[in-house]
Amino acid sequence: QHENSHFDRLLGHTGGINGACELRNGLIVSWSSDTTLRLWRHDKTYISTPLRGHELGVAGALELHDGRIASWSNDSFRFWKPTGDADGDLRMAECESGKYQIGGVRELSNGKLLIWRNDFSAGESELQIREPNDSGGRKKLKGHIGEIIGARQLTDGRLLSWGRDKTLRLWRSCGQADASPLE
Repeated sequence: QHENSHFDRLLGHTGGINGACELRNGLIVSWSSDTTLRLWRHDKTYISTPLRGHELGVAGALELHDGRIASWSNDSFRFWKPTGDADGDLRMAECESGKYQIGGVRELSNGKLLIWRNDFSAGESELQIREPNDSGGRKKLKGHIGEIIGARQLTDGRLLSWGRDKTLRLWRSCGQADASPLE
């Protein structure tokens, strides 16, 4: 039998919780297979109604430098104000049509978003560098064969990605491949 005084439970999601993180303002954001996000105080209360907008379970979320929350699922990418109000959508026609599924997102040091997407039916994948408000061009970085598992920015500004093709790839910040894949 467990002693309940050693932990607190935050209840509110109706599906499995896929992740959570603490925001700079001290709140906790959680995301779930129930297609919602929730904002919580440390006193175990949620501060808003569930954040709704995804049609599929929320796969991930992160806090951007400007304080907004970005969340993604296989079908969409959304922005939220730290108060829990919707703050826009980054529409991705390829995701809405089911062609690509968003694998993950990182914010780069210049404020742009690095998104990796996979088309499982065709065995294709790509990285994209995009403005967070979708107001400009986007760079597509292709080179992996099959699913991209993750990506991040290195301290020197280059990008590193890795995938099921058993390679690591380095990219210049301009979006060009930096070298042959590291196998």
